[in-house]
Amino acid sequence: MYSLFQYNEFALEYLTIGTGPKTILYFHGYGKSAEEYHDYELKNMGNFTIYSFNFFHHGNSVYPNTKIHTNTLSILEFKEIIQAFLTAKKIHSFGLIGYSMGGKICLNILLAFPEKIDFLILNAPDGVKRNFWYQFTSKNKLGNSLYKKLIDKPKFFFGFVKILQSTRIIDKKLANFTKERLDTREKRVHVYNVWMTIRDLEPDKKLLIQTIKKYKIKTLLNYGKFDKVITPKYGQRFHDTIKPHSYLNLMDKGHNLPYVETGNKISEFLAKINRETV
Repeated sequence: MYSLFQYNEFALEYLTIGTGPKTILYFHGYGKSAEEYHDYELKNMGNFTIYSFNFFHHGNSVYPNTKIHTNTLSILEFKEIIQAFLTAKKIHSFGLIGYSMGGKICLNILLAFPEKIDFLILNAPDGVKRNFWYQFTSKNKLGNSLYKKLIDKPKFFFGFVKILQSTRIIDKKLANFTKERLDTREKRVHVYNVWMTIRDLEPDKKLLIQTIKKYKIKTLLNYGKFDKVITPKYGQRFHDTIKPHSYLNLMDKGHNLPYVETGNKISEFLAKINRETV
């Protein structure tokens, strides 16, 4: 059953799974929901209580419409929301799991509360490498203006994508991924609202590396070898810079990682770090 956590004008909808003494915060990928957590079919999770969130603009979570254009979510504001949730639930330490967009959310939480983080698990995560198109659309005035026009007049954009595909600047999978995300006005508005909301939640990679090393945070990185959206080479580089605290797992997949296989890797990782701390 879903619950709703209210903080000032914000509200985060979440599921509570389990009753164990240890805590995990889970954040889903774009367009998914808190129920995504169940798809992993994780094993031996009796020691954990998991809070799986619907991020803003997903489910019944509430983000003020007036803030999307004029005053988007700041890092400090987001920290206050998470701190309020931790205080309400009396959580002193916790692990983080995030998929794609949820990975970026986890990285921001790690930087805000490094002393509280038990472990970090990132599945095809955004945030490790800055995305040019995301930056161009959400932070550049020209890009922002062009995207607003795309919302109601997408024909030119899809023609441009077709040209990029025909000239092999992007491949068919990435072209199809883009079209799927933007093929209706409702989807285009949703992407815009999400991107504008989290545009300031851009983690500093150098600070991430320093923080993970300083606090010796055990980290699992799951990537698809053929991911054209979040390419694995950046995962490899990130892994290399935070060793020996990192474990890298590459799967013969694209951006849509298989949940059960990924869940097996997560279960193995949690069992491993549990043995190391006993």
